[in-house]
Amino acid sequence: MEDYSISDHFNPSTHEGVLPVRVLQFNMLKWFEEVSPTLLEEVLGEVNYRGLQRGIGYHIAIAPITDAAEIDGKKKIHLYENYLQFLWGVSYAITTLFQEGFVKPVKAGTYTGVTDLSDPFVRKAYAVFDASIELFTKCDPSKHYALPNPEKETPLDVKLIRQVNGVFSAASAFILMHEVGHQFFGHLDDLPVTDDYLKDKGQYEDEFAADDYALEWLQKGKAPSDVLDDTNAMGVIAAMTTFLLMDPQLTGDDEHPPPHMRMTHALEELGTTDENLWACACIGLRLWAAHTKYSFTVPSGDDLHGYKDLFYIVVDKMTDATGSPAA
Repeated sequence: MEDYSISDHFNPSTHEGVLPVRVLQFNMLKWFEEVSPTLLEEVLGEVNYRGLQRGIGYHIAIAPITDAAEIDGKKKIHLYENYLQFLWGVSYAITTLFQEGFVKPVKAGTYTGVTDLSDPFVRKAYAVFDASIELFTKCDPSKHYALPNPEKETPLDVKLIRQVNGVFSAASAFILMHEVGHQFFGHLDDLPVTDDYLKDKGQYEDEFAADDYALEWLQKGKAPSDVLDDTNAMGVIAAMTTFLLMDPQLTGDDEHPPPHMRMTHALEELGTTDENLWACACIGLRLWAAHTKYSFTVPSGDDLHGYKDLFYIVVDKMTDATGSPAA
């Protein structure tokens, strides 16, 4: 008889928040702290000698997403729970669509290039993704508890959810290291303490520098021993996919480059030749297309030379469709 019991990881004495991602607060901080002992030393140096504030502001609200993360003019890093739930949902969608919609059918010899929407795990992936996108218009915690989530696991979902938790934690660590990068490079030093984030300084140069800082540390360090070696790279892909979805017209703003440029830059800096990671990046682009309702005709068969090739082809089509700058 199958076990349908639920494992509840919520501890009211240690977990704060209203969304299931609240149970991963310590996971993402542990991942950040353990990427490399040298990183932690560097962060402590920023705290002790250059004004970086201790601790992270963790903002909880039953409200639509307005911010992802930031370091403010007072050199305090802030994270937002509703964005983190969105990040977990995107991590779940990419991981599940890769494992269930690609890896398993390839191994079984049944892969056709088209995702099997009748697969129950694939359907769950899109349900979690849709609920995550809805966080930009409303926040209904009950919806996230009714779907696969990190707080309440069933035996059927537990292995996949724990893989997703690793991808999410790596993505969160990347975002935290990006904010530390702004501090490390002195991007905040010319700002009045009342300013909110890198106004009028450096523009895209600062953002790419902070991304490169985070990417360098992820490459120097390694994921914890109980997860796949490519989890850090998967985390970067998940984080970059959220930025695509937060800026669906790919325009960027005064501070942040268009997200397809940022994603392309990150993948090139990682220098990966792993086709599986490029396939995951293509899944991120597919989620953007599903959200924006854009559809593309892409080459297949002999006209396509792997998923890295497909990634660049789709990015070009995205820029053509939206009129955004070329990556």
